[in-house]
Amino acid sequence: MNYQGKKRKHTAKPKEQKAEEVPLSNEVKQLQQELRKAQLHNKRLNAMIDIAEEQLKIDIGKKSGTKR
Repeated sequence: MNYQGKKRKHTAKPKEQKAEEVPLSNEVKQLQQELRKAQLHNKRLNAMIDIAEEQLKIDIGKKSGTKR
């Protein structure tokens, strides 16, 4: 492949990277688990806000279209 008059070799990455993929895979799984926990926590908080708004008859949640 030519690039501004210089030849570049097109080399494929060796398949020795399998050792690095294992910790990365574990990290991805851990991050996915943390994401699920955060999403569940968010749903619980929103449910608490909804229940409190119904019982207290006031708006607690953040209003859309906030003014700056």
